[in-house]
Amino acid sequence: GTPLGRRRGLLSRAKSLPAAGFASLGLRSPSSPSSAASSSAGALLATAGAAAQTGAAAAPTSSYLLRRVIVGHDPTVRATVEREVQVLRTLGAHPHILPLVASCHRENPLGTSEALLLYEACPISLLSFLRLAAASRRSGQAPGASPRSPRDKGLEALAARGLEEGEICSMMRQICSGLAALHSASPTKLIHRSVSPHNILLSPQCVGGASTAPCTVKLTGLASVSAGDQPLVTASQRAEQEAHIRRHTKPEFCAPEMIDLRRAQAIDEKVDIWAMGCVFYSLLFGCSPFAKEGNAGILSGTVSIPASECYLFLNFSSFKQLLERFFTPTP
Repeated sequence: GTPLGRRRGLLSRAKSLPAAGFASLGLRSPSSPSSAASSSAGALLATAGAAAQTGAAAAPTSSYLLRRVIVGHDPTVRATVEREVQVLRTLGAHPHILPLVASCHRENPLGTSEALLLYEACPISLLSFLRLAAASRRSGQAPGASPRSPRDKGLEALAARGLEEGEICSMMRQICSGLAALHSASPTKLIHRSVSPHNILLSPQCVGGASTAPCTVKLTGLASVSAGDQPLVTASQRAEQEAHIRRHTKPEFCAPEMIDLRRAQAIDEKVDIWAMGCVFYSLLFGCSPFAKEGNAGILSGTVSIPASECYLFLNFSSFKQLLERFFTPTP
């Protein structure tokens, strides 16, 4: 596993171990060296923008994810988009962070300012898998309307059988690797602050198929990132951080220091490690650990273990001690 510093010295021992706002687009790849020379990320972005506006797309040979953000005249939204773009440029290419291909601001035909962000395709969210798995456990069969694509069928089959130990370890290692890149960024460490199944994407190989390529997991949602430790000493600092948390972080994935800001414990990389514990729990049981207990459970670090029939991964005992150590209320 990849060391991430300490909340509890944990992720270094992790088994020595869409997202909303995205549209999937197929864009034609250059067919010759000459056309490749004239093709650029900007041209792809223009094509994607036109496709999103008209609802059409070129014949798919390469796939991208296009995110459209209505900026309007809101400086907060613009700053959030610009922060995400800057973070991705700072990090550069990383195998477990969803890469940005191109971005731009423009006026759409309605006269509204919008941002277009074009990403490499990684089309399956961990959240989609968990929802299918929960539905499968309730009904005893994988849901889905016919006809379904091979990818959807593979996702449903994986949800129906649950995850194996090696699959869970691989997913955790890859997410940890992406977080480690943020936490070790130079000149200032970066804190994700919104690690959850909503912001974890899976490659098609994760659900089977003819390809022999390995399952790839990528972290996204970097609009929530902050640089360095965020102090909570003054009332204005707490108010600023409370607004940030409300905008970006799912409540059930918040660490205790994000729930009770009056503790005045700085928000740092340890909040990401707590959230990774929540993701780990979700991989095992198909739900977040504090969905029922809410803030009281988070503040106490009390985690209930579901009945065995609810397990996604049936041989849970090998992970029990590691899971319990994630949820220590004091960083």
